[in-house]
Amino acid sequence: MSSINVLHLVVPGAGPIPQALTTARDLCTKMEEIRAACENLHIRLYNLYSELEFMQKKNQVLSADSLKKFTLVVTKFLQFLRKNCSKTVIHRIVQQNVIFHTLKNLHEAVSELVFELLDVAVVDQWREDRCVLETVFATAISDNSILQHCQSARAQLEAILTLKFELERRAYRHNDENMARMKLLMMNIQKSFRVSVGPLPTWFLPDYEVEFEPQPFAKGSIGSLHRGKLSCGTSVVMKCFNVDDMRVDNCTARQLEKDMDLLFQMEHISVVKALGASHVSARPVLVYEDAVNGDLGSFLSLSDANKQKMSKLLYQASLGLAYIHNKGVVHGHLKLSNILVGADGQAKLSGFCLGTFRRISKPNTESSTYLRWRAPECLKRRPTFASDVYSFAMCMIEAAAGEAPFAYLDDDDVRESLKAGEIPEQPDEMNDELWELVVAMTNADPSKRIGLNQVIDKLKSFSEINVIVPDRNEPFRCRVCAALILDNSRCCTQCVDQMNVNATSPPNYDSTQHNESPRSSSKLNVSTPISELLGVLRNGSDNEQEDAVLLLIQACINDSKRQQVCVSHGVSDLVDLTKNGRTHFLKVCAIGCLNWLSELDAALSDETFENLQDTVRAATGSECVSVVQSLQDTSSTDKLKTVIYCTCAAEANGRTQLRDAGVVTPLVKLLSHENATLTIWTMDALGNLASDEDAKRAIVSEGAIPALMKLLRMGTEIQRGFASYVLGQLSTQDISNSSTIVNSGAIPYLVDLLRTRTNIPKNFAAYALGCIAGNNDEYGLAISEVGGVEHLVRLIRNGTNVQKAHAATALGWLANQSQLRAAITQKGVIPDLIALVRRGTDDQKENSAFALSFLATDISSGAAMVNDGVIVPMLALFRGSENQKEYAVCTLANLAGSQDICLKIADAGGIRPLVTLLRTGSNDQKGMAAYSLGCIATTNETNRLKILSDEVIELLVELIRGGTTVEKDQAMFALCYLTKHGHSDTRAIASEAVISQILPFLRAGKDEQKHFVATALGRLANDATNKRIIASCGAISLLVDLLKSGNAANKEQAAIALGRLATNNVANTDQMKREGVVDLLQAFRRLGNRQQKRSAAVTLSNIGENGASVTKTRRR
Repeated sequence: MSSINVLHLVVPGAGPIPQALTTARDLCTKMEEIRAACENLHIRLYNLYSELEFMQKKNQVLSADSLKKFTLVVTKFLQFLRKNCSKTVIHRIVQQNVIFHTLKNLHEAVSELVFELLDVAVVDQWREDRCVLETVFATAISDNSILQHCQSARAQLEAILTLKFELERRAYRHNDENMARMKLLMMNIQKSFRVSVGPLPTWFLPDYEVEFEPQPFAKGSIGSLHRGKLSCGTSVVMKCFNVDDMRVDNCTARQLEKDMDLLFQMEHISVVKALGASHVSARPVLVYEDAVNGDLGSFLSLSDANKQKMSKLLYQASLGLAYIHNKGVVHGHLKLSNILVGADGQAKLSGFCLGTFRRISKPNTESSTYLRWRAPECLKRRPTFASDVYSFAMCMIEAAAGEAPFAYLDDDDVRESLKAGEIPEQPDEMNDELWELVVAMTNADPSKRIGLNQVIDKLKSFSEINVIVPDRNEPFRCRVCAALILDNSRCCTQCVDQMNVNATSPPNYDSTQHNESPRSSSKLNVSTPISELLGVLRNGSDNEQEDAVLLLIQACINDSKRQQVCVSHGVSDLVDLTKNGRTHFLKVCAIGCLNWLSELDAALSDETFENLQDTVRAATGSECVSVVQSLQDTSSTDKLKTVIYCTCAAEANGRTQLRDAGVVTPLVKLLSHENATLTIWTMDALGNLASDEDAKRAIVSEGAIPALMKLLRMGTEIQRGFASYVLGQLSTQDISNSSTIVNSGAIPYLVDLLRTRTNIPKNFAAYALGCIAGNNDEYGLAISEVGGVEHLVRLIRNGTNVQKAHAATALGWLANQSQLRAAITQKGVIPDLIALVRRGTDDQKENSAFALSFLATDISSGAAMVNDGVIVPMLALFRGSENQKEYAVCTLANLAGSQDICLKIADAGGIRPLVTLLRTGSNDQKGMAAYSLGCIATTNETNRLKILSDEVIELLVELIRGGTTVEKDQAMFALCYLTKHGHSDTRAIASEAVISQILPFLRAGKDEQKHFVATALGRLANDATNKRIIASCGAISLLVDLLKSGNAANKEQAAIALGRLATNNVANTDQMKREGVVDLLQAFRRLGNRQQKRSAAVTLSNIGENGASVTKTRRR
């Protein structure tokens, strides 16, 4: 174990730990209503650091890993304070759940560190702080003193819009009580300041919805650019404006809203997509998609290959400029840094519709920033469409030369050149044809400049767009994801995109086509923007809404499109549609969309989703019959709608009704349909139906497995993924189906899917492997032989939340094999699994604990787990779900075979939660808790007495009475060690009810159990009442049998118990003599050791037979 100096610990950006803690203390004072909770956490960190300094002075070795964890906790605490100290009270109120979650995680991390570094278990400080914070927040919402934070018009608007956002779009995050309080607060602000606010803009997005980097990666004239992520995981860029707060009045806010309304109408491949904005924040923000390749100038400078694409990229940018012109928007500030390059290599225009922001912002730089790109007429008047053409020409010069126009002139000289109608010289890198175009675009007289449409035509001819026409026998592939496109479909089933499929003819780049707004199309299709589909959900007719939700659910199996639904506030729209949709189709498809969003992007909590799902009724009998008829009779288009209804209705409480109506047969037939999209949703429907034995039997009997195997082997990635899902469902707890699937060769194909780039196939492949491995240990070996372990471990480390959860389950089943446990442990995955138990989602915690419970059965793996800190997070799971409790106590029970580990469990405060689980858990949980407590009782007398109580004995006896054979064994094990094998503290079992429960172990128990019962009965038999109870329960015959056939130690305990039962009790003595006990004792006296001979002699004496010769024997 390596050690580092505590004094050398440094928090990035904040200096040494003491300096960082001082900064944190100062920031705590700015946290207002959560100040006390933050100061409590600061005190814990400060005290822990002081203790570490003291330990180092005493030359105690400190774990380098633990010290790094400590530094990380301080770093996260400082980040939390910096992020929230400047937030408004309103923001902290609406974000209270996030604040609670962060503080809870930080407190738990500190507690784990205290245990790791100081070996001390601590009281749950967070529980007390949370109670105080809940009261503080409730008071803050109800108290009108909060109005003092809303004195400016901007602050009032921000408060109201933020509250409306939470009430309308994030209602699922709040309980009813908080919702009512926020409504009251919003009404109070509106009433007190007489503020009238219209509907919440569809694009409104508070800045706390973006987790962004505090340090900008670039600064512009009016703000800064920061990289960040939305809550759904989408990478974005956030532009923060330096606005003068006093200049944002109601009139300005309305103008900003108009600007944003216009900006968010822009939907074009050559325009950077705006995802959200907050125009009334103290520092307004605008959130864009992340054009990962940066601005065009930087992109071109990276390589000669990029430079070769200049004409093509300029052409693409010109299409974007034409598009905004057709929308009536003048850019006015065009320069090369406002032309970006996306991840797809597409040039995208940005920086327009920001006029009001520019007017009210405090510039970072001098006002001459755009001078070198501006047309001469803009020195006297506002920019026009013609001046944008001039500026675009300057961008072309900059792109070719690699430097700004007039690079070597100062601003005054530039102005003089503009007044004289002069332009920069032709760059050496620009050919004559392109230069002629630049000259035509920069005529000093705007009326004589070439038009933008002509510019587009010229650039189109200059750009070398090489479109390869594939051979007709070659399969079509999507340009975005490279998935196979079957049957010359115009829609990619992988990314649900129609515009990016390689066709047999060159794409049409006609400017009129690209300038057309998607909204001009009257018919929705797979290329309709997500924002437009959501708009139809809000305002369309029933038929239009059905068309829109049908497309939305198809979009949900594509990662980027699904994230757009989250970004565009689609979750709240879908929640509303689930509750209030006017047709059953709308409701079940809306909940189907939410299922994908919740499962893959955690858009709703499990509890919120399940409660919402319960509000959707099951399909009626007549609806199910109509589904079957529709599947049999209609066209492919109608079949797709029916199949999607079927898959959603099956999930929304309708599985049984659909199965009984006969939907399985036509669905299985559709597996061989030529339409790839139809087969995908058919598989989803079958997978959702396959949740019980009857449904599985029906699906398999229709011949589904061979059809699914064909799709698994030969389908597109997305088809193979959904085939994996159905095969996994059919395998779940079904040995016969899993055997058929494995014998059909599924395992190598499923493992191969773990290597794919797309998420859904990996999700379902990992899920299916776990389902299959759970049925037979040999299948786990087969998975390992084709590289499954390595790829599952990779998913644990780098996969999505869902992939990590499924991979953990699969690894758990594989770890049921001893040889695979070693292989899994050697991959170093144990710390990753423990990290998921600590910080993962509920599913990740549960499934990782499941995997660790199997790995813990291996001694070396168990030791590694304890060294990596598994005990504290496992004890924390005792407060979780039933499955989390079960796998956590199973892990601890498997670890408890080592006395050293038992001591660590006890030192970590494990006794109390184990006793609680013995009281409140399921019988499985009680059994494992009993076994763990029994192991801990063997470590020392202090721990034994800490566990022992009348209640614990009663709980163990109750488990013996009602448990399975395994659970009875576990309870007897605990009773044995808690009472020192019956030698002490047996009064708690001195009742007829208890004795009658433990006697069967004399007949059929293990040797150690027989020894315990015989010993306990012997001690109890000293009391006359107990003697009567023991005899009445039939113990004498059982003890005689033990004396006859038990091992030597058990024979001795049986002899002692019989002797005490015989003392002063004629009836017991007579029964013993009738059952031949005298001969048995005499034989035992002859053959036993010295102590056994003495015990036999004493018992013979108690029965009334002569045992004196033994008691007088002397050592020779």
